[in-house]
Amino acid sequence: MWQDHAACKGHPDPDRFFPVISRYKVPQDLRELCHACPVQAACYQYAEQNRDHGIWAGLSEDERKDLRRREQRRVLRLRETAVA
Repeated sequence: MWQDHAACKGHPDPDRFFPVISRYKVPQDLRELCHACPVQAACYQYAEQNRDHGIWAGLSEDERKDLRRREQRRVLRLRETAVA
């Protein structure tokens, strides 16, 4: 599984990836760890498919929501362009 190759596997404080508050800023050290991870894309896909709470692929839940919205807008613009 992709999790076996994740940079966060065995992290000394895994609870840091799952903040108890709903709005949070991803700590820079965790963001850097995730951005250097060889399975970041798989991690992001997992989070998107499961809508899991916490930091996945170096992104907070709000950051992932923003990316989804931007992607939805991009797809709509492409469709509008194709129809015109």
